[in-house]
Amino acid sequence: MTRVAVLGGGAIGSSLCALMWQAGHRDLVMIGRPDQVEAIRASGLRIDGALGRLAIPLPVSETCEEPADVLFLTVKTQDVVGALRSVGKLPASTILVICQNGVEAEALAASACPGASIVGAVVNIHASYLTPGCVTISYPGPVVIGRSIGPPDAAVEHIRVLLDGVLPVTKTANLIGVRWFKLIINLNNAFPAICDLSFDRVLNCPGVAQYAVRAMREGLVVASNLGVRLEGLPDTTLVLTKVVRYLPVPLAAAIVRARATRIARRGPLLGSTLQSLRRRRPSEVTHLNGVVDRLAQLHGQVAPINRLLTTLVHRVEATGRYLSPEELVAECIEAEGNVA
Repeated sequence: MTRVAVLGGGAIGSSLCALMWQAGHRDLVMIGRPDQVEAIRASGLRIDGALGRLAIPLPVSETCEEPADVLFLTVKTQDVVGALRSVGKLPASTILVICQNGVEAEALAASACPGASIVGAVVNIHASYLTPGCVTISYPGPVVIGRSIGPPDAAVEHIRVLLDGVLPVTKTANLIGVRWFKLIINLNNAFPAICDLSFDRVLNCPGVAQYAVRAMREGLVVASNLGVRLEGLPDTTLVLTKVVRYLPVPLAAAIVRARATRIARRGPLLGSTLQSLRRRRPSEVTHLNGVVDRLAQLHGQVAPINRLLTTLVHRVEATGRYLSPEELVAECIEAEGNVA
């Protein structure tokens, strides 16, 4: 048996624990915040959605009390270093699996745990976590794993075997390409967060989807400047980026709206950024839209929509006031006008 610890009890960490438990893994512990730990100890990890209604008697702890063979890190990117330092030095035999959005987490983890055996995972689970102890899993989607540099090795294969039967899992020799592809899609997380609406509702408001396309185009330009070879996910191919890059914006926006509507049939998709805001927790927008803005500047370019989205999410964090879709579109128009 492989002893598994999941560090982070949010939507992804809780979903991963639930899916592993359902697949028969019992040498498993979640390490979470006090409110999450208390709720699960009292009533189990309560799951609904695609798995049905369950209450899982999941072992939980506020600290990593015993060494694990595999440690899945599922906190937000801004919490990676602090979470790993709280664990202390990992045994040489422990495989650390990095499950964050964005493109920075592997480097942050390596700085916090020099010499650790790090496997990257790009996770496409759609889940909502708004109340301690309760998670809705609307789509237990695939995970892609690999080393940050180089082909899959024995550690990657070990994680593939561990997750076999838990989630659809594939290996890649181009993890950074998959991470950038997911980042470009996740740039749209800001729109629901700013307006307090689900993806399908906000993207079907007049004008919003066109700026979603423009935000993704800015991400594609930055990835191209860095020489990244994009690689799609098993359930989302590179066709999406070709639509965004080459079609006229209104036509690409119509396809993006249709995709959001189709995904919404699985259940309301809020996005991780809006979930953070609703829980009064810091969002990871600095590590999503903010990365595109910063890297564009390093290449002497501008990413006005991603810069604006970063600013607006932080404004909502600070004030608690969401914008209407009409206000958001007006802000986008002004941001583009200032650049022109």
